[in-house]
Amino acid sequence: MRFAGVDAGTKSYKILWFDYHKSNQKNQAGFEYEFTEVPTSKVKRNPAIIIELLEEINADVYAGLSGYGMPVKHFSELTEKDLKLMTLTLEEEQSVGLRELISRITRIDLNFYTIPAIIHLNTVPSYRKIFKIDMGTYDKLCTAFAVCFDYKCCNFRIIIVEAGYGYTSFLAVKDGRVVDGLGGTAFLPSYGSAGCMDAEVAYLIGKFPKKFLRIGIKDVLKNAVDVLAENVVKGVRAIEVSIDKAEKVVLSGRQSPELIDVLRERRLNAELYGKYQIASALGAAMIACAIGKNGTLKEFARKMGIFSASGSVLDYLPDEWKKVIERRLGIN
Repeated sequence: MRFAGVDAGTKSYKILWFDYHKSNQKNQAGFEYEFTEVPTSKVKRNPAIIIELLEEINADVYAGLSGYGMPVKHFSELTEKDLKLMTLTLEEEQSVGLRELISRITRIDLNFYTIPAIIHLNTVPSYRKIFKIDMGTYDKLCTAFAVCFDYKCCNFRIIIVEAGYGYTSFLAVKDGRVVDGLGGTAFLPSYGSAGCMDAEVAYLIGKFPKKFLRIGIKDVLKNAVDVLAENVVKGVRAIEVSIDKAEKVVLSGRQSPELIDVLRERRLNAELYGKYQIASALGAAMIACAIGKNGTLKEFARKMGIFSASGSVLDYLPDEWKKVIERRLGIN
C-alpha cells in the first residue's frame, strides 16, 4: 500500500509518499520515501499542478491540506462550515486556493483525509486553550508526529521548535503526547510573520487584512536570524513551564539550520532534526498510513490522540467573541 502526505507551507507545497511494504520495520523511522516540492506561488496560480502530482503518485490514502486543522475526516464529508473553519479568512481570494484544491480532490475521488491541529487534541488540557485558535496548525502536529516517532520519545520530555519560512511554533511533548503549543500567529514575531499582535495596534488599524500578518522579521530587520534566535529562546523557556523541564529541544523547519549555532551561543542546547526539510510532509504521510492500515503507526497515532481529536478551533473563545466570528464567517 502507498501513503502520501501534503504540507501546504508558506514558501512551498511539499508532498511525500512511501510504500508500506518497503518500510524498514526494524528501524521504525527508516521509511524509504519519495518527495517533491512546488513553490506556493505556483500552486496559487495553477492548483492543477498539485492535483496532477497527487494523481500521478496514486496513493491508497492521502492526508494533509488541512489549513488550521480539522479532526480526522474524509474530504468527501467536509461541509462548507468545515472549509471555513479550516481557512479562517474573510477575504475570498485568500481562501479560494485551499477550497479549490479540496473541491478538485473530492471530484476525482482521491482517498484524502484531514489532520487535526494542536487545539483539537484532548491531550492538551482545556485551560491551556482558552482565548486561542492557533496553538500550532495541522502541519505542526505532523512535524511532532515524525519527530516523536523518530526519537521514540514515549518516556521523556521534549520541546519541538518548528521554524518555518513564515511562522515559528513551539510544542511541548511529555511521554509521547503533545500537552501544549504556542502557534505561529499567537506568539512572538517569526521570520515571515508578525506573530501575535498588540491588541491596541489591531484595534487602531480596525479592519485587519490577513496580509498584515505576513510581514515578519525578515521584512523589517537586517539581523533577522539573530532576532529570530532570541525569540526561539524565549519561546522554549515559556513553553518549558508546561513540562517542568525539557530533556531535549529539537529544531525543524526551513530556518532551523541557520539557528543552531546562534542558539548555542545563547546557551540553548538544541539539536537539528535530521529530516527538518521534510518533517511536516513526512508526518502527514505517516498519519495517512495510520489512518489506512493497522500497525505501529496506528498505535502511535492513537497514543498521540490524533483519532480522538475533536471540536472546533473556535471552541475555547468567549461566547461573545465566538458569536462575532461565526457571524463574520457566515457559519452561525
